Amino acid sequence: MVIKLWKANKSKSVRHPVFAGVEPQTEEELQEVYERIDQPGAREELLLKLMSLVRYTTGLYLAKWGCLENEEDDIISVGLLAMTEFANSVNDEVLGGRPLLLVAGQRMKDAVDRYVNANKTIVAPSLSTQVRHANTSILKRHLNDVRDVGEVADTDLPFDAGDEDKRDLLDALDSIAKDEIDRAIIERANWGRSNKEIAEDLGVNRATIYRRRSQLYDRYLNLTR
Repeated sequence: MVIKLWKANKSKSVRHPVFAGVEPQTEEELQEVYERIDQPGAREELLLKLMSLVRYTTGLYLAKWGCLENEEDDIISVGLLAMTEFANSVNDEVLGGRPLLLVAGQRMKDAVDRYVNANKTIVAPSLSTQVRHANTSILKRHLNDVRDVGEVADTDLPFDAGDEDKRDLLDALDSIAKDEIDRAIIERANWGRSNKEIAEDLGVNRATIYRRRSQLYDRYLNLTR
């Protein structure tokens, strides 16, 4: 499972030279440009207006994860590339009746999520750190599940010296499942699979898998306190 921004309402101020003179844009202003998207220069104009979205979304990531501040330039570059591709390809089929600002924002979030995960910018805290944070009430949820332990074959157990935390983690996971959905989520073969993939296998809604994963993570943390 990849780390994603999910829902975030707070955006940090981003003061970067590339955004000099950029003004916030409304859905109506973007829609006005889109209505003449086939006219010469319209797609370039749309891209310029989407600069405010790149700035805002970059601020969401910086507000959520302070460790990304050193990669602000890269996040902006990823966002600009995503918006360039979007502006050059957007049409009625791409929008599917949805607001342009909503679709563009999701495209940028998807692109930055891929960048963050590919570069392992954010990783799971160690088990001892999670326990310490939980005990001091300063726990910040980095993940919806524990993803820093790769798939482990049964023949690899017991772990080598120094891997006790991983062994404890696997034992904990085995004890927190409440039903078949939980057991499917923590099945090693499903580690790293998306909510959608698991939901399709089980015949349930994707939101159900997301909610269950979050609940499993909470139960895991409570178990290790």
